Amino acid sequence: MVYDQSVDREFVLYKLIYELDSGRLNLGVLLLEAGDTETSFADMLFRPDLEILLELDPNADLEYLRLLEKDIRNMLRSRHREYIDSDHPISRRDWILSRILNDFSNLVRVLGPVAVSADAAEPPAAELLKQLRLYTGARSQA
Repeated sequence: MVYDQSVDREFVLYKLIYELDSGRLNLGVLLLEAGDTETSFADMLFRPDLEILLELDPNADLEYLRLLEKDIRNMLRSRHREYIDSDHPISRRDWILSRILNDFSNLVRVLGPVAVSADAAEPPAAELLKQLRLYTGARSQA
């Protein structure tokens, strides 16, 4: 995809935290391009070294978290502008965001939103990886 390099790209960042009484782990990030159009960027990544979560919670279900990440990423990448509830029209992206903010288990907290400006020459996926590295300290994406 070609991006307009003449205009800075504006995003909204949400940070995901896995939290227990014994500690917390920066789990990942959700990055949404400002505006909600069919071409607006929306994606989420969990840290690639998710296994370190087991140090905090030996009973953590890593497979569930990986499936959750995959399912949400697939929903966010959908280009359909569906309206989920005819009584209260809401775009698919807003519906997914609402589910993330309201339906994550008590172990995953969502912090944000935080406004982020990105270099217009870089694709949004590069900004997502940059934010993941900054927030989690993760070095590479699995």
